[in-house]
Amino acid sequence: MPEEIEILPVDIHLPGLLKVLGEHLYSDPRVAVRELIQNAHDSCVRRRQEDTHVAREYTPKITVSIDSANQQLLIEDNGSGLTRDEITVFLATVGRGYTRELRERLGNARREEALDLIGMFGLGLLSSFMIASRIEITTCSYQAPTEAWRWISEGGQSYALRQATRAAVGTTVLLDLREDARFLLDASILRPVLKSYAAFLPIPIYVGEDATPVNNAPAPWLVDSDDDDEEPRVARTARYMAWIEERTSVRPLTVLPLSDVRAEDGTLIPLRGVLFVPPRSIVSIQEYGDVTVYVRHMLITERERDLLPAWARFVSGIIDCPSLNPTASRETLRHDELFAAVQAALEKALFAHFEHLADHAPLDWQAIVQAHNDLIKGWSVRAPELFTRVADLVSFKTSRGELTLPEYLRENPGRIFYYDNEDGVTQALALFEARRLAVIDARWFADTAFLKAYGQIYGVPVEELTPSASYLFAPVEDPEQRWQALVEACRAEGFPVRLLAYEPEHLPMILLYPAGAQKIRRAQHNMEEGRFVGPIRSLVRGFLERQQVDEAVMKGVLHLNARNPLLRRIRDLGPAHPGFTALLSILVANARMFAGQNLSAQDAIACFEQINTALSSLAGLDGGVPDGQHALTSVMLTSLGLHPEAAGRLSAEYETVEGLLAANVQQVAERLRISPLLLATICEELRRQPATQTGSILSLTDARNTRATRAHEEENNDAQ
Repeated sequence: MPEEIEILPVDIHLPGLLKVLGEHLYSDPRVAVRELIQNAHDSCVRRRQEDTHVAREYTPKITVSIDSANQQLLIEDNGSGLTRDEITVFLATVGRGYTRELRERLGNARREEALDLIGMFGLGLLSSFMIASRIEITTCSYQAPTEAWRWISEGGQSYALRQATRAAVGTTVLLDLREDARFLLDASILRPVLKSYAAFLPIPIYVGEDATPVNNAPAPWLVDSDDDDEEPRVARTARYMAWIEERTSVRPLTVLPLSDVRAEDGTLIPLRGVLFVPPRSIVSIQEYGDVTVYVRHMLITERERDLLPAWARFVSGIIDCPSLNPTASRETLRHDELFAAVQAALEKALFAHFEHLADHAPLDWQAIVQAHNDLIKGWSVRAPELFTRVADLVSFKTSRGELTLPEYLRENPGRIFYYDNEDGVTQALALFEARRLAVIDARWFADTAFLKAYGQIYGVPVEELTPSASYLFAPVEDPEQRWQALVEACRAEGFPVRLLAYEPEHLPMILLYPAGAQKIRRAQHNMEEGRFVGPIRSLVRGFLERQQVDEAVMKGVLHLNARNPLLRRIRDLGPAHPGFTALLSILVANARMFAGQNLSAQDAIACFEQINTALSSLAGLDGGVPDGQHALTSVMLTSLGLHPEAAGRLSAEYETVEGLLAANVQQVAERLRISPLLLATICEELRRQPATQTGSILSLTDARNTRATRAHEEENNDAQ
């Protein structure tokens, strides 16, 4: 026996559907105003097409009025109006609109008027419930000018319909605004909303009794005539450029008026608008590449980012195309075949325009490339056609200033040198310049990729330089061990040491790090500080274990310059000279500061104190500390775990260790806002410090070793 199948209807809860469509289909409540203006516009277009009695003398008009007393907004037009049957068939049926059916009829008849109609989905009226709790529509059709009807809905399952009176053919929509939409009762807000959405509509839109419509400044392509095809290119460019400047308040570097295009299948796509290049851009901060899109002269979106090619991040524009298809909310575009055809046409037009500038207006093209230098470098790598047009115009930061690549190659014939490592940049440039090598600073966005592409396309060798490049240094043999004492004294500062000869000779020593040392040190520091937890901590620990770096080298390697006259004189003084150690201490601190890497605030303070102590020793100063006592420094305190700010307050209050130890810990802690327990612990540490017996302050090496020991202890605690 065959199974019985029961066919049942699907019930629709209309109030819920209206809420979903009216409140959630659209993202901005101002869209409701746009949809109502769109309906009024299409009603006027319909009357112009269908009402033969007024076809010639008909002057369409839309008026938006504010009734602040009753908190109502009124949209009135003198369009075609609706009959009673049309109200029940179209107005009261969700998803069915007269405009769409009229467009289909006109389109099938190949009538150009079909392009003037905006509505598509029969959903626009629903958007009114975003801003209104009640909608009242009074309409009189040109087909029955002696009768009018009033349609009333509060968004429920039913609506009210009754006869009404209206002085003339047309429609009035009255909205009882919701509390959160009453900002539209402010004319200073309403006018910009209307102008934003409907600036290009050919039918005038008035606010209240205004004598001038809000859309009284049409786009230049809307006032172009057939005779404008003969308009000189310069005059047309100037006209469009002036319009863009008035609209955006910036003068573009170039403009490209748009015209109709043909798809690959030969279909003619109506296209109007203008693309332009703004005067400047900033990578990742002020990029462009988006266009404002109008469909049938009504705004759809102000930030369509997919119509222009990806490389055109320095281009903006305004597009008016009746063939593009919006989504149901009319806030974005459908990415269909027509979208792809317009997209391809715009890219082709941009390339043709830029090629024309490069060939016939090279100074204008150069100004564009220089204004958007970084963006063009970054995106042209992905567009070979653009790359060859800009390769010799973009500029780079170099050790000789800002240069284009042809200018650079005149400095370094036949080869491009660059660096893209942020570690040790200043001393690297000093080394390269001493060898008379102009070097490109390729740390900026896409510079390295651009240089490599340039080398491949034009056959120019491109080489990365590092501060530790072997050809910058010449090894020095010391068979008589004349340098031995000086090397050992520098090694005592806690760094590996190499004796070399290099330029410039007035540089006594530099501190160089292996590649990536800054990143590794930063990761190690964050691990020691406990900033990584859980799986992230395990990942970072695994990364550090895979590096297989020499910890001694990671601290930096001192490169002593045997050619330096000062270093030779210090060598000849020998360790017995009272200034020998102090002079080397100053040079090591300078090298540390000059390197600039792995230098924390505490390390910088330690370097300054190291220099101060050495200079005091050279000058025979006692540092202002009484005999038998020891200076209390902020470096000493921070190395023991005190916050730098608290260490500064404490060292300013007490000049000597003995003075602090003699004070009342509780009172000091309260006065200087320091944890009493932490301060007591630090005082206990100071009592055990070798500095209190030897009279020497904690050195940078001591501080580093103290932190390393504590980090090791913390790691063991974590493991346990």
